[in-house]
Amino acid sequence: MATITGVAGVVLVVAGGLAVTPTGGPLDWQPLPANRLVAASNDGHPALVEFTAYWCINCKVLEKMVYVDPGVVREAHHVSLVALRADLTRPHPALERQLAAWGGTGLTFAVVLDDRGRVVARLSGIFTSNAIEHAIEPSVTRGGPR
Repeated sequence: MATITGVAGVVLVVAGGLAVTPTGGPLDWQPLPANRLVAASNDGHPALVEFTAYWCINCKVLEKMVYVDPGVVREAHHVSLVALRADLTRPHPALERQLAAWGGTGLTFAVVLDDRGRVVARLSGIFTSNAIEHAIEPSVTRGGPR
């Protein structure tokens, strides 16, 4: 039996898991209802919001390789980051409006919000774990009124 290697192997493995947009995992992903985002910013927690869909292969690559990277997980836990997943598998006008409001034009797209709910980073396309780590670092404001 031949061994699958490289990007083709990753795409095949990822494609096998397309039917589920999981919650939980190392970042404890939660679904994104509008009130969850408001609660996260009111509690003073930074947030990572991923816009995804079960049919989005590039989203699955990020979910299987980037968001589970030990450096990303360590940085997220260090700042008490709330990880939220906006599922656009089916049309969802409210989530689509939020995607556009944050500057997204399609999938893949993620945004990092600081502990006051302000956008500190927008990420689109295939990005690296290093890009996420650097986006998370400034997500906690230091001092000043809330």
